[in-house]
Amino acid sequence: MISAKFSKIVMPIVLVFVLVIPAFAQVEVESITLNYVIPKGSTDQRTYEPFMSIFEQVYPHIKVNYEKRPGVNWIATLLTEFAGGDTTIDVFQEWPRDEVMVVQGHVIPLDGSYDPEIKISGELMSQFFPSLVELWSYPRTPMLGLKPTMFGMPLNNSDAFLLVYREDLVSEAGFGGPPGTWAERIEMGIKMTKDLDGDGNIDIWGDTYHATMVGGGAEPVDEFFSNLLLCGGRYVDDESMPVWNSDQGVEALEYMLTRLGKSVPPEVTTLSMSDNFNLMNAGKVAMAETAFGYWAWLDTIGRPQSGKVFIAPYPPKEGYKSTSYTHGGGARITTYSKNKKEAWLLLQFLVSEQIQGLVQRIHVDVSALTTIYDDPIIEATFDARFRRAIRTYAPISMNAHPLPVFPGGNKVMQVLGEQIERTLLGKISPKDALDKAAAEAKKIIEKELAKTMK
Repeated sequence: MISAKFSKIVMPIVLVFVLVIPAFAQVEVESITLNYVIPKGSTDQRTYEPFMSIFEQVYPHIKVNYEKRPGVNWIATLLTEFAGGDTTIDVFQEWPRDEVMVVQGHVIPLDGSYDPEIKISGELMSQFFPSLVELWSYPRTPMLGLKPTMFGMPLNNSDAFLLVYREDLVSEAGFGGPPGTWAERIEMGIKMTKDLDGDGNIDIWGDTYHATMVGGGAEPVDEFFSNLLLCGGRYVDDESMPVWNSDQGVEALEYMLTRLGKSVPPEVTTLSMSDNFNLMNAGKVAMAETAFGYWAWLDTIGRPQSGKVFIAPYPPKEGYKSTSYTHGGGARITTYSKNKKEAWLLLQFLVSEQIQGLVQRIHVDVSALTTIYDDPIIEATFDARFRRAIRTYAPISMNAHPLPVFPGGNKVMQVLGEQIERTLLGKISPKDALDKAAAEAKKIIEKELAKTMK
């Protein structure tokens, strides 16, 4: 149900769409129902649900069955359903981490090659953050003679990783702002790590990151990948073969290792991004790594750290530029859909400037379109603090990159994640861990590439 306040904001948007929609949408046509599935309880579910009723007002012949399903093993569950061949799903929400949906032929490309009418325009692609185009493309970079092609529509841009820090603790420690380099982060983290009551236990850790293996190794690999970029390294080469065991890779893993027990909690291999959020919310860490949405929740009026936390880019190694890992939510059209053109209408509707402007204006998420960040009308609706945060975040996202995807990528992530965990637990050296993971990964990739080429 849409609130009165929400209706007051969106009704002018509905009017605009009714005036500009294509003529075919205004004539009598056969009614159809789109089946859109999304994990129940996810942030994206809450963000986009209200807009479905607006879409139905704009296109009265299309009804959207917005089905909220359990999110446990989301992709595996969808793959099982698709394998059966009798799915009724037209559109589904995803946070792409691997190539499976594309390689197995479950989703359609948006370049017009599958259907000439389902083709994303160059103008729209230019409005997305480059990191999002890369995220929703396969392959994500030119690889094996393949040209990157978008296979899904990014719907938000709130998941480029960044540094969240306590402004008050940074100031109290004598620093003028967040760290700008690895060395500064180490120094600041150590200085802000404190045993406040003298009982021998740390009450406030100066820094933290997330490296739990829960989730198949994604979090330690995400962390390592960001640090690899921050010192000029590469994850895989143009042939999709691992090169993370370079000198830069060793530096990146040593950077994670050297902070353990000094400024970062030694139990970091059990910490998820959500755990870091809870630690920051409880006032137990001074700096943490998270996404923009987590910062917004931390800074919400009424929360313990409201008005005390702010965001900054990841500090790079001295002499390099800041960058970070990114992922984010979006939607794909299935090859099994019987309503592909209507599904394409819905995706275009959700990334229109009108809807994306609302997404950002009412603070439900961060827009996927760069043009929204420059809109003075939308910016005027923000308070000074949120305006400052958006201005800080935009270049962070602009310079972020998703993890490369390639055949066997998920299995490779598991192998690398396990070796990173072993390093952080003191069971193996960074160099030996990365060499071992690279050797195992090469076998996996070669095997999966052979299947793909058949």
